[in-house]
Amino acid sequence: MINDNLFLLTRLFIFCCGRLKKRILRRLFRKEIHEPWMPLGAVEVIKDIIKRLRPKKCLEWGMGYGTLIFCSLLEKDSIWYAIEHDAEWFNRISGYSKRLKNIKAFLVAPNNFPWTDENDDGSYSDLEDYINFPEQYGKFNFILVDGRARLDCLSKAHEMLEDRGVVILHDAERKFYHAAFKLYKYSILISEEPKSIWIGSNAPDINKIIDADRYKKLWRLFNRRR
Repeated sequence: MINDNLFLLTRLFIFCCGRLKKRILRRLFRKEIHEPWMPLGAVEVIKDIIKRLRPKKCLEWGMGYGTLIFCSLLEKDSIWYAIEHDAEWFNRISGYSKRLKNIKAFLVAPNNFPWTDENDDGSYSDLEDYINFPEQYGKFNFILVDGRARLDCLSKAHEMLEDRGVVILHDAERKFYHAAFKLYKYSILISEEPKSIWIGSNAPDINKIIDADRYKKLWRLFNRRR
């Protein structure tokens, strides 16, 4: 318990120092600061999983400012493959990511638009190329699903995940994504309304890879600091 509390307090201290630095940069130098469009708890959980797993080969569907943060945590010989369907957004994020040598970003246009599914997330036929594009790079140790057609991306991720690999789904509170959870032998849903993330693995037991209870505490702690 003492070690667990020390871990949480240390992460909170580092986080607060980072927030203070950003405020100073904004006010004194009018420097633009880019932050991920996800809850602070989700950012901290994903960062900690990357640090613990030390993945060599990562995949992300849906680029964002989080791409810049997560990719910067990788070791020098690791690669982050980022797939994006929106040309304007791709150009914006890839412009910032050029300084990161271990990221490979790809723009894969939709097969069809507007989306044809009832959830307005993009169906398999709408984004077939986008979903299947990463297959050519083999299997991955870490996969983040945070773009379009997430249900189909989760299904594809199940096929492309290496042993001891982890898949993370952002915005997991959306019920229509949950059908893909059953594909994975082990899964954890971390929720603090109204947002959630989901973590899945094929083998071994995900609780032997990560400390789920710790991440739930981390999620609650940081989301209360917003």
